Amino acid sequence: MLKRIKKITVNSVVLALFLLLLPVASIADGIVGLELEVSSQVHEAAPWSNGDVEVDNIDLRGFNSALDRYDSVRVTLPRPIVRAGKVTLAVSLIRDGEEFKKFWASARVRLFKDAVVALTPLRKGHEITIDDIELIRAEQHGSQSIANSLEEVLGMTAKRPINPGDIVKRSYIMPMTLVKRGDVVILKIENEKLMVRSQGKALQNGHRGAVISARTLSGKEVFGTVTGPGEIKIAF
Repeated sequence: MLKRIKKITVNSVVLALFLLLLPVASIADGIVGLELEVSSQVHEAAPWSNGDVEVDNIDLRGFNSALDRYDSVRVTLPRPIVRAGKVTLAVSLIRDGEEFKKFWASARVRLFKDAVVALTPLRKGHEITIDDIELIRAEQHGSQSIANSLEEVLGMTAKRPINPGDIVKRSYIMPMTLVKRGDVVILKIENEKLMVRSQGKALQNGHRGAVISARTLSGKEVFGTVTGPGEIKIAF
């Protein structure tokens, strides 16, 4: 008789614990499911590729998991997403084809992009080489303009000191000056049938691709494109 009472008591305790935990599990599932749905719709509304975006810190304090049983969810943003950061959104819960509850919520949108990072200390005026930088995946904050390819940085010069580990912003670099005002330069005139080279003097500073003025040995002012260190190709 004692064993039977113990068995009944143990079974009752197990059943009570199961019934007690069941609502908790259902509530957790409801919150998680709603967070996933909100995250998915915010991803779709973001103007960037899904692979570049993460959505977290979702605040659903207007949702009651025990009462708000829904069939589907509609997320509405009062204004378009134009930058990463906190966004406010309206969440509509739909049951039996009709909206039965709407509340305000919020989430954080995080944007990740390729970014160039310094591997070595880059002093002001240093010409950047492949050994100085690498490409990583990094979070982009606000509207800062980050260099997102190695080609964009290679051959440029640092406008300010850049420490190892720093992400290289476009405002940190500038084209390398290949011709300085007053330099003696090679003036090149080239086409399919003609190639003429002579000396001249640069009248302006210039980086690769810049159009600057120069003076020939005869004193004539001409304009040309900087093609390399001390070289200017004259339009002909």
